[in-house]
Amino acid sequence: FRQLLSLIEEKSGGINAIIHGAGEYYGKSNKNRQDFEKSIITKRNSFFELYRFYRERKLDFVLNFSSISAYTGLPRMPDYSANNEFVNGFSSYWNERSKYPVKSIMWSLWSDVGIMRDSAKNIKQLGLKGISNEEGVQVFLQELNSLSEENPNVLLSAPSMLKFSMNQL
Repeated sequence: FRQLLSLIEEKSGGINAIIHGAGEYYGKSNKNRQDFEKSIITKRNSFFELYRFYRERKLDFVLNFSSISAYTGLPRMPDYSANNEFVNGFSSYWNERSKYPVKSIMWSLWSDVGIMRDSAKNIKQLGLKGISNEEGVQVFLQELNSLSEENPNVLLSAPSMLKFSMNQL
């Protein structure tokens, strides 16, 4: 991974920002230890390597994609929830030690893409609204344009989904 980062920097003239969203999804009901570990390792290792490689370099920002599931959980997906809470916590840690903003963006359900898109019909039956691709891009760009080192964890959610999630805690 470090060799790849070095090659990208060499070919492109440098990297000035990071948007990290790596992860693996194992939502099956009979998840075994290997599935759980692979999910954790994929997210954690890529995150640590980025931190080790860039912590002493000057970047404009680092944005890490997370999920509201870090707080609400998801059935059969404790690894996914744990991964996202790791991203939130380590983003705060990195942000405190950097001269540039490091944030985790905790997304709620996207209705058009992502691991929960197949549940969109069930979500609508509950009277909830996920984030559409168009809305997601819009709020992401708004967040990108207002970056600061304050509030390292940012929640982006449709209001109905946020209310539902908060009632589930």
